[in-house]
Amino acid sequence: MWPAPGSWRYSRWCACGGYGSPHEPLTHSPGVLAASLVSWFAFQSFVNIGMTVGLMPVTGVPLPFLSYGGSAIFAELVGVGLLVSIGRDTARSAT
Repeated sequence: MWPAPGSWRYSRWCACGGYGSPHEPLTHSPGVLAASLVSWFAFQSFVNIGMTVGLMPVTGVPLPFLSYGGSAIFAELVGVGLLVSIGRDTARSAT
């Protein structure tokens, strides 16, 4: 039986090109991905606020979820979707 489309396991299976069993237990990869997404949002916020205050040089990094930009907001919403998917799958496996 293959994983349901839209789930974290299906995304991982597609990213690996369909190789390997999609039912192998996920070890640390969801936690690492979630931590990297949260640190990405935090880093962008820190750099943007630092530019606004004048502590850092101006680089053009948008403020997450507030700055205007189609590709930036799209990437941020994809990241939030991944976080929601990880949280949902983690809650299912805990019960």
